Amino acid sequence: GSIVDNLNKDSVDYYKEYAYRRQAEAIPKEIRKKRNFLIFTDEPVSGGMLPWTEKIEEVFLKEKGYPLTENYYRMILEDDFSQVVRKDYWQIAAKLFKENFIINLRDCCKENGLEFMGHLESEEDLYLQAIKGVNVYESMWEFDHPGFDAIYVKTSSRDDYRQVFGSKSVTSVAHQRGSERVFCEMFGITPYNFGIDGMKRYCGWTYIMGANTAVPHGFYYGTAGYRKYDA
Repeated sequence: GSIVDNLNKDSVDYYKEYAYRRQAEAIPKEIRKKRNFLIFTDEPVSGGMLPWTEKIEEVFLKEKGYPLTENYYRMILEDDFSQVVRKDYWQIAAKLFKENFIINLRDCCKENGLEFMGHLESEEDLYLQAIKGVNVYESMWEFDHPGFDAIYVKTSSRDDYRQVFGSKSVTSVAHQRGSERVFCEMFGITPYNFGIDGMKRYCGWTYIMGANTAVPHGFYYGTAGYRKYDA
């Protein structure tokens, strides 16, 4: 696959050593104590369409009381027990993702004087959340600073309910857990004629939705390849 096994603690531990701990060590401790440094994680998911990891069978049996391997076919085929298996499977996938990826990285940030922020993939779409094992409410609760993204031209369009759903889902979590800052990743996948007016419209819409801190999608030194259309 194109990502690490986000349900596997050993896999994420290896990833955080290179992507998190070493970045933290590059910042002198005395500077980390004086200022807030944050690491942004962008659109993590539990895995592919039906994510699997080494210990999922063991956890599933312990939590649900019946074996997953003998019932895995019910994720595809339909019978009277299929809906139960699917619900149980995605609950376990979401649990492993939250514990082994989200909480694991958040704790790593805390140990190294950093703060954990970012947004999940598909917070704006309930169906995609279901098939990717992402529980926005439970996962976002563990972030130091919850966030969402608004990175394409249809943002603020009345025709696209998903952006409203995603942003308000995240800001709802932020309000309930008392987060002072809600981030929004913005200005990505926009045309060259987007301009300052478009940026102002983006900011106004996201702040109305509950964000109070903007995270620009990216700054690039050139326009070669995909960078030409990315931001």
